[in-house]
Amino acid sequence: MKRLLLMRHAKSDWDHPHLADADRPLNERGRRAAAAMGEWLRQRTAVPQLILVSPAVRAQETLARLLTHWLNPPECRTIDGLYPGSPQHFLGAVGQVDEATETVLLLAHNPGLEILVDMIGGRAEPFPTAAVADIRVGEVAWESAANAAPRFVERCELEQIWRPRALFADKEREIG
Repeated sequence: MKRLLLMRHAKSDWDHPHLADADRPLNERGRRAAAAMGEWLRQRTAVPQLILVSPAVRAQETLARLLTHWLNPPECRTIDGLYPGSPQHFLGAVGQVDEATETVLLLAHNPGLEILVDMIGGRAEPFPTAAVADIRVGEVAWESAANAAPRFVERCELEQIWRPRALFADKEREIG
């Protein structure tokens, strides 16, 4: 069974108003949360075979923090269309994945990710920074995400959403 993980980048730093939006880095809380989510995913055997990532600095830094916890880093592809991104851009990127790939992580931005999670889950779900939606993809080809998006979405099932604050409530001061 195929698996699609949708991840929002970790908390970004707003202390540099002169930076373009795409150039904003993570803040300290974001760096801690991204690392914690990398470890969380590794422990849950949710390490993907392929990561599709936005070119924005905060997404790239989130990826770097995730990878520090994985012994065998997966293939990573930076895709320009994932910034700022829309559900259509995200599904288009997923539609380019090779059929032999079983687990894909798409790391990008809101509001597009939250909208896509809502489309798949059938209800509004908060999708904070560093959250990961775990989606089971039914018997449908990856390419149908791009070519027949409604059919692809219909065959997906939102299993759960992992949110850093809920996962690490006992360490809230550390994660933020």
